[in-house]
Amino acid sequence: MPFVIGRTDGSLDFDSLVAQLFCAFPESRMISDDYYRDRIEREKEIAKRLGMAEDSAPIRCTERVALEHGTQRHLAVSISQGITLDARIDRLGILAVGGDDTVVCRAAVQGLIEFLRAWNLEIETSWDDVK
Repeated sequence: MPFVIGRTDGSLDFDSLVAQLFCAFPESRMISDDYYRDRIEREKEIAKRLGMAEDSAPIRCTERVALEHGTQRHLAVSISQGITLDARIDRLGILAVGGDDTVVCRAAVQGLIEFLRAWNLEIETSWDDVK
């Protein structure tokens, strides 16, 4: 599965990054302005349907991770014609991934990598030759 990770020390102005990302990749769109809020809500709905408590272990785990990350934006980042990555961005950085059926060559994702480098993020990718 193709991925790009950009990490920082926890002080990223992620809303500015999102705004500039939308300028750099104008076909991108917001999926959720608060990923963990929406995820916890969905998990609680599922738990209720299954007759489970809303404070079950999986939900508590998601709530712990939400506290660690804080508010997280969920985006569909269109990096080129026909290639969109699922991305989540918060104060710790960005994770952008393609699905198992997403074929992304290094050249297609290079624009995103360069964009993230301009934010002084520590980059890791599924392409070993990108540093």
